[in-house]
Amino acid sequence: MPVFTVNVKWGKEKFDAVELNTEEPPMVFKAQLFALTGVQPDRQKVMVKGGTLKDDEWGNIKLKNGMTLLMMGSAEALPEEPAVRPMFVEDMTEEQLASAMELPCGLTNLGNTCYMNATVQCLRSVPELKTALKRYSGALRSSGANAPAQYITRLQEEITKMSPTLDRNALYIKSSKLSRLPAYLTVQMVRFFYKEKESVNAKVLKDVKFPLMLDVYELLTPELQEKMLPIRSKFKEMEDKKLEKQQQKVLKKPDASKEVKHEPFSFPDDLGSNNSGYYDLQAVLTHQGRSSSSGHYVGWVKRKEDEWVKFDDDKVSVVSPEDILRLSGGGDWHIAYVLLYGPRRLEILEEEQ
Repeated sequence: MPVFTVNVKWGKEKFDAVELNTEEPPMVFKAQLFALTGVQPDRQKVMVKGGTLKDDEWGNIKLKNGMTLLMMGSAEALPEEPAVRPMFVEDMTEEQLASAMELPCGLTNLGNTCYMNATVQCLRSVPELKTALKRYSGALRSSGANAPAQYITRLQEEITKMSPTLDRNALYIKSSKLSRLPAYLTVQMVRFFYKEKESVNAKVLKDVKFPLMLDVYELLTPELQEKMLPIRSKFKEMEDKKLEKQQQKVLKKPDASKEVKHEPFSFPDDLGSNNSGYYDLQAVLTHQGRSSSSGHYVGWVKRKEDEWVKFDDDKVSVVSPEDILRLSGGGDWHIAYVLLYGPRRLEILEEEQ
């Protein structure tokens, strides 16, 4: 008969009619004793007439109903309840979550100020702008910029003009090339148009894909392309070195305490330019709604390689790069309205420093 009813004596205490099943390993019985006494199984020493109980087998121990087993061992003191109860992420408010994850501050909506709030958060991702504002102490000036702002609309368009060869008006394709690139490139989507029949501003919901990494080399003049070749070659060399280290499985994680140095992203004779043609998406301003006169604006800012922060006024949360790619449109979800691309930084590898 594999099941017995035994008594267990532990110090001054005695537990009667404890079930013991020899078809199960002795550890199961010790777990029962742990529930009764609070003594961990590894601290128990259970003695039976004929020997000491092991963990995995009963051995030559002979049992019978009503016999008494002697157990020795002391129970560990129960852990005290923590002074501050642990809080789980699922139970946190937006403010508590932002504080726990050391997220940047949001901005309170003062009444239709969501567009301004989102714009400020996107501009906050430009380190040079933050540095300049911290240093700024004078009055605003209307001049002083090193280079004029560039507004790029269509690089290819159809025009009609007189053809000397055909001796009539003909359709021409006019192509433009860029002779200079700004360090930071903003791309504004044409998302609103005026419907004359209905006399309303409508929303363009079309799905327009955009990349997280942008290369505009093909849009440049041959002169600028040639000027960029040295730094583009360095980018290629860096990628090759990283790939080689990955294949050799010796690529180390970057040391967060060590300052990472980068090559300049502007030409030496043109401050505020882009010297490679490479850009990384670093902020997106989105609109949600069916009209330009209604809806809601939100800012999405890149925090690190695989992490973005969503600024919904004073609500701040962490999102993934996949969430950013879903902002391309096609429905009533947040749709990208302005994309802010920054210069891709060329890291100086350790052997070059």
